[in-house]
Amino acid sequence: MGLRRRAISFLLIAVVATVAAGCAVDQAKEVETYHKVLRANLLSNDPGFVPGEPLTLRAALDLANRQNERLAVEGENYLQALIDRQRAAASFLPTVNIIPTYEFRQRANTGSNGNSSSAQTTTLDVPAHGDINLFNGFSDVARMKRDARTIEQRKNLLLDMQEQVLLETARVYYDTLRAERSVEVLTSSLSVQDARVRDIIGRQQAGVARPLDVAQTEAQASATRVLLINAQNDVLNGRTVLVYLTAAPVSESPLVDQFDAPASLPPLAEMQATAMESRRDLLAAEQATLAARQQVEVAFGQYYPSVSLSGSGTNRGKDGGIFTRANLLRPPKPTTTAKFLLRCEMNGNG
Repeated sequence: MGLRRRAISFLLIAVVATVAAGCAVDQAKEVETYHKVLRANLLSNDPGFVPGEPLTLRAALDLANRQNERLAVEGENYLQALIDRQRAAASFLPTVNIIPTYEFRQRANTGSNGNSSSAQTTTLDVPAHGDINLFNGFSDVARMKRDARTIEQRKNLLLDMQEQVLLETARVYYDTLRAERSVEVLTSSLSVQDARVRDIIGRQQAGVARPLDVAQTEAQASATRVLLINAQNDVLNGRTVLVYLTAAPVSESPLVDQFDAPASLPPLAEMQATAMESRRDLLAAEQATLAARQQVEVAFGQYYPSVSLSGSGTNRGKDGGIFTRANLLRPPKPTTTAKFLLRCEMNGNG
């Protein structure tokens, strides 16, 4: 019996391990699901970014497209919509519940002649219950359509967020680049202004310049110094925002402008028509409206009757035997009983 008990214990452990593995969440696979949507608009296939290397606009956009936190949050919303559709699809499938129980009893007896014996009984009970939904007033179908529309809505919201992040990254990139160029120009200008101040002070000491000339020259140098401080602050702020948008250590990477602007732009009417057809926020709003319509169909389904089919059964195996220390007096006689109940219910709602 020890061997049997060990075998049953091993079987239960295997079942629990299988169920636990099935319930495990593969986070990398889920993240890859919405990354495929984002990589459809991938701008470059360059290798990973190395801190300290020159940062081009395309590299900055690619980093933001891969690693921005706001895109990750919107991607999780898209994943949740996919999960909701799978949950709605599961309502069309039957559900089966099996809860097996195993019972082992042993009783020791001592006879009048001093011999001892033991009686043991084992019972394996496997009850099963199954349900399947046959008709639910078309509510399940409406839920599937609603969730499909919601998936498209979330997908367009994800792509809309991608466009916003990329546009903001490009704007911050060029604002920072312009501020760095301003720092270079103002640093050179301030050197010239300081030289003029020293020159005008020398001329005043020589008696060939007025105090008003000295004051005007110093005021110009002070104004240039203020502009330089503001430009340096703009560079610091721009670098900080760029690190946030790209989620990468780009604070020390030199910015290199290698973007070639198109020689000509399409007509304004054509760009407006393209915007109306491809703006992700408008497409998301359209899908949200269609999803709301399907939600109304779900509510209408409550006024229809619902039909479900249920079945239950029990399989019980029982054996018993009397054992002594040396031999088996009476072998076990297994008995098996089974019953099955098929039930059909029809409930009217509304």
